[in-house]
Amino acid sequence: MTLYRRGRPNRYNVIKMDGVRPPKVVGEYRIRYKRLKRIKYIGITNDLERRMNEHEKKGRINDNAPYFEWMPALPDTPYKRLREHEKASISKHNPKINKNSGGGGKEPQTLNYMDPTFFQRIAGTEIVEFQDKNGNTQFGVSNDKYNLIMIRFAISRFIHFTFKLVLFLIVLAILLNYFGIISLSNIIMKFPSSVPLSFLSKAISYLPKK
Repeated sequence: MTLYRRGRPNRYNVIKMDGVRPPKVVGEYRIRYKRLKRIKYIGITNDLERRMNEHEKKGRINDNAPYFEWMPALPDTPYKRLREHEKASISKHNPKINKNSGGGGKEPQTLNYMDPTFFQRIAGTEIVEFQDKNGNTQFGVSNDKYNLIMIRFAISRFIHFTFKLVLFLIVLAILLNYFGIISLSNIIMKFPSSVPLSFLSKAISYLPKK
């Protein structure tokens, strides 16, 4: 099964900002030394551009190792197969700073319990499809984006719940006013006078009563 597009990897000189800059897609990458042309590090990621910037901030990409080579994965490539290819590449090239044989990174956090439409709206392009250790297809986000997505999820749910609660209270107040249990006009008139409240009070007076 082909995992990546045919041809040589794309190369970007991060220090000189020269070459083909990696996009925000799933793929395998290599950090290469400048003089010896040896490979310093090999990895896979669901966002090549983000991962390149992270390595630069950590100092792994520098004047001695300025090259970031990358290959985008083909659509619908199982995450498990990418891990296997990463292990094989590390075993073949023996990069200097890889701490293990590859495949030891955390799988993306799954968010399958969310409604798919809602998930797509709050996660957008940060969604990644992968296969878990049991070979089941999952949809999730990378670990570094998980907390951000969960914050969006909580805020969106809170707004949704608040809107429903306000709507319920409005309907309940209208029903209580209809049966004469409460008088909305009298309640509103207790607040400091203002044009909007006066208008609302007048509008309520037209509501039907039993």
